[in-house]
Amino acid sequence: MKGKPSFLRIGGWFALIFAWLAGSTKVPADTGADFEAANLLYEKGRFAEAAHAYEALIAQEVRSPAILFNAGNAWFKAGRTGRAVAHWLEAEASAPRNERIQINLEFARKAVTGGAIPVPLWPVQLRLLTLNEWASITLATTWLFCGSLALGAWRPSWRNPLRVPVVLAGLALMGVIALTTMTARDRARTVIAVVIADEAVVHFGPLNESASAFVARDGSEFRVTDRKEEWLRVEDALGREGWLLATQVVQIKAGRMVARESLDEKRTPVPVQASL
Repeated sequence: MKGKPSFLRIGGWFALIFAWLAGSTKVPADTGADFEAANLLYEKGRFAEAAHAYEALIAQEVRSPAILFNAGNAWFKAGRTGRAVAHWLEAEASAPRNERIQINLEFARKAVTGGAIPVPLWPVQLRLLTLNEWASITLATTWLFCGSLALGAWRPSWRNPLRVPVVLAGLALMGVIALTTMTARDRARTVIAVVIADEAVVHFGPLNESASAFVARDGSEFRVTDRKEEWLRVEDALGREGWLLATQVVQIKAGRMVARESLDEKRTPVPVQASL
């Protein structure tokens, strides 16, 4: 009987941790008056104004896949493919299995030479889950492992029947922790650069005087492999490498823009034939 209070305390602590994690995964509400006002601007065809309205919400840390997705739609309709792709990538990080986000990204990539950035094959499946979802799986596996140990401590007569479940739960926990660590490390190290200029010259070296390797269009995606002052060394989906000015791109790390240039530039909208 002496082990019973200890078991209850362990269960209580895990319940508190699980409740905290569940609360931390909630996305901000996106049905406020400002969000509806931005949607109304979009419906009226005032796409640039709608995009700025969504940006104002994002700047206030009112973020959700819906806001990011709509911001991408508005920028795309306004003729800003790079801004659109950047926001859809942000939305994808929060909702990696959302079919509408994937359709829009694929549509935009088909219109831009090069397509998506190159990534190793092994992280692709890991990216189907968000970091919060990986954390939830880790917590559930930890609960299973520690709960099995606690049951054995509470009822000594159950220790032998619980031996195999405890070993299996321990192995599962080790595997989940390894996968979660790999996913977090991959996302922390991967920096994506999306071109936001009409055309960006990729140079062989980090100098304006360096020869041109190729020209990247608005919306082209690159993986950042190095940086030197205001220059970024990048690689595209075709394996081409070179140096880009950081002022010509927005950078995305761990699903968030880490370098946001001014969104006040004006550009003449281009007609969009396909409905997003």
